[in-house]
Amino acid sequence: SDIDPYLRVYNDKTKRIAKNDNASRQTTDSRIKLRVKAGQTYYVEADASGNSSGAYSLTLSSVPSDDIGNDFEAAKGFRLNKRGAGRRGGRINYGDDTDVMSFTATKTGTLSVVTQAIGRNNNLACDVWVYSAEGVLLSEGQDGGSLSLYVVSGQRYYVKLASSDSSTGRYRVNISTNTEIAPPE
Repeated sequence: SDIDPYLRVYNDKTKRIAKNDNASRQTTDSRIKLRVKAGQTYYVEADASGNSSGAYSLTLSSVPSDDIGNDFEAAKGFRLNKRGAGRRGGRINYGDDTDVMSFTATKTGTLSVVTQAIGRNNNLACDVWVYSAEGVLLSEGQDGGSLSLYVVSGQRYYVKLASSDSSTGRYRVNISTNTEIAPPE
């Protein structure tokens, strides 16, 4: 086709919020990426630049925003203090979102992981899993997201969280290490 497309996006008050003529120097195709909010109305106008004309195809796709990576490769790290404790906030952004964080144990002992929904009217219930650096499942906790396991100082671990019931919301992960409990036999 000989069309040189031009795209415009408008909000529900018909104010233009984005436009594009050429997605890159290598193409005359148009492309717009923007953050949208669920429940909001948007209008897309497809036009032709200059005197061009022809058939076109319009494709819309949605990728949920995410604050923390969903797998070991994209895991967000957080530090434990010298007592083996730390906390980190996050958000389950959509029903099947998983958040994966990594940490290095600073103490040898029994590590406790507790998740807590934060904010008003937040009914988020998390399942939580802890994995070794090699990706081996070490412990899991469901419906309330708490667990304990023995960890070794200097070793890397991963904490994975997901909603128990497809709910969404903010959470806090609290980690503490008790060095007085004997290792498992």
